Amino acid sequence: MKKIIAFLLTVFAVTGCLLQTAEAKYTEDASLYMYYSVLTDDGKEKKKLEDKTFTALKNAFKHEESIQYIAMVLETVENPKAVEKFADEIVKENPESPRAYELKYHAQNILYKPDKEILKNLTTANEMCPDNPKILKLIADVKNKMGDTKGANKALEQMNKNLSTSQLGDKALSEGDTEKAVEYYKKALAEGDNVNEISYKLTAVYVSEQELSSCAPYLKGAILYLDEQVEKYPGEPMLLIRRAQLKKLNGDIDGCNKDVKKAKSAFWGDTRFIDEAVDMIPTIQ
Repeated sequence: MKKIIAFLLTVFAVTGCLLQTAEAKYTEDASLYMYYSVLTDDGKEKKKLEDKTFTALKNAFKHEESIQYIAMVLETVENPKAVEKFADEIVKENPESPRAYELKYHAQNILYKPDKEILKNLTTANEMCPDNPKILKLIADVKNKMGDTKGANKALEQMNKNLSTSQLGDKALSEGDTEKAVEYYKKALAEGDNVNEISYKLTAVYVSEQELSSCAPYLKGAILYLDEQVEKYPGEPMLLIRRAQLKKLNGDIDGCNKDVKKAKSAFWGDTRFIDEAVDMIPTIQ
């Protein structure tokens, strides 16, 4: 089963998707190392690959990549003590980061730690980083699991009180309510909240719902958001692919082709999927 998970992680890492907003270089590296690790029976080679995996995951955390994706890679590591040590080190090195405690939460779930121990980590996180929406949501989930409905509802009330309009949109989207998510994102735009990033989120929702004509008012801002990300992480192929997709959608074929060329030169594996990812996107302008 773990070999299948590792293979799927590698596939997901190299194909990317429009809805992702985080840079994904290091999680790609980690999933690739992990893929080869679960396929080898050589103990020394496995240890080397696991060490490379943890190094890549530390970099992934540092570069603010998806905690859920890092957790998916951790789940394939066949060394529980190493997983626990890694999570503890992340918290020790980042004691005021909600993401560090969120990562430890996932590691504890992977290791089947008792709910009381998991809640203790999240309570510490809430004390160190008060009112963080993700931590409060996790606290509510664990308390519900423990049968503490009142405590769970209290955490959710506190969470909702501290969510920005954009975060309310993210929450609605995570719950599958795209109509409500769009409503919140448009409200966030009107409030002037991270205009380019919200434009990107709206574009991503409309593309996923195949409502391509609705993307038009937001494409310019969405592309500007990806420009910012590409400048922040130069040469990152997944960002270049996403920007190529949006440029094609916006009718900028020359800009699209340039990004495809850059993505191919930066990518470490078979580049045929890049053409396929861009070919599937139509032009609406």
